[in-house]
Amino acid sequence: MKHVLFCMVLGMVLIVASCSPDQGQATGEDKEAVKEKVSPAVEAQKGEDDEAPKKFRVQLGAETYTIDLKEHPILHNFLSASSDPEEKLATMTFIPITMNEHADKALIEFACHETRCSYLLMDFSDEGSILLADLAKLEQVQVSHDSLIAIKFSRKNQQGVTTHHVEIADLEAISEKTFSIDSYTYSGISYEAYQFPIEKMKWTESGELTIHIPQVEDYASYNLENWRAKGSPTTELILTIN
Repeated sequence: MKHVLFCMVLGMVLIVASCSPDQGQATGEDKEAVKEKVSPAVEAQKGEDDEAPKKFRVQLGAETYTIDLKEHPILHNFLSASSDPEEKLATMTFIPITMNEHADKALIEFACHETRCSYLLMDFSDEGSILLADLAKLEQVQVSHDSLIAIKFSRKNQQGVTTHHVEIADLEAISEKTFSIDSYTYSGISYEAYQFPIEKMKWTESGELTIHIPQVEDYASYNLENWRAKGSPTTELILTIN
């Protein structure tokens, strides 16, 4: 059986920004997606057969974790499709969740095309992972006081307008969470992935997520230019987590 040593030392790469108490917001950590690109050391040890390596040791800060690819089928399939899995690993970026109680979790950026990538949320201790996005750009990460993580991704639509999508996950269970918008409060507004630009995103004290979208009739580029010229007014939407 082959053993592969994959050492990656990451510092704190997410900038934590807090909100002031008079805003009525929770104490969740607002982390801008600032990533440090590293060149991991990858060492393969030859075994008795030609079976591809299934386990890797990953060092995050002072802690070292073992990744068993059998527990992460998406990552396993991605690496198995490469003729050189070690080289493929060396191109991946790990973005730690920097809260102390979630130091064993990270976002993994892989399968990039130009500026768009796929993203996995991985728990190294409990060996679980979920795919959060394909061919998107990571823009903002925010962790709530009750261990929910909100991640804002962006894409450009066919008109060249940057639109956004929010994914919410439970960091304890490593599972996706659904959310809804009150149709009575926000008549005529529905949520769809990458439907509109999202200017701001913030957790509230009650565990809901607020997003701010431009006050325009449609999101054509010329309308957004006029919107910016008028001071960029926004509508606040409250996302209720189900």
